[in-house]
Amino acid sequence: MKTINDLEWKQHRHWERADYAVLHFDNGYGLSVLSGWDGSAGFFSGPYAEANTYEAAIIKQQEDGEYDLCYDTHLTDDVFKYLTEDELIHIIDEVQQL
Repeated sequence: MKTINDLEWKQHRHWERADYAVLHFDNGYGLSVLSGWDGSAGFFSGPYAEANTYEAAIIKQQEDGEYDLCYDTHLTDDVFKYLTEDELIHIIDEVQQL
């Protein structure tokens, strides 16, 4: 099982004060995670929104091998907003069990 320690943070290509990481899981799902803030972007993550929070979206592998946002799981029909580190750890575990 993958953990929060498997996140490999990179600077977001569009927003200078934001970082992102993507995890892909064996079940065909994954998580796209943002941390940081650009006031115009509207992220639901810190440190400028709330201290040390994250935004995460479930992604799902498509037939062509690419991943798209997935809003139709029992976990959520939107992105996860203002996640604490403990909540992100829980979501990482939950998505791997879909």
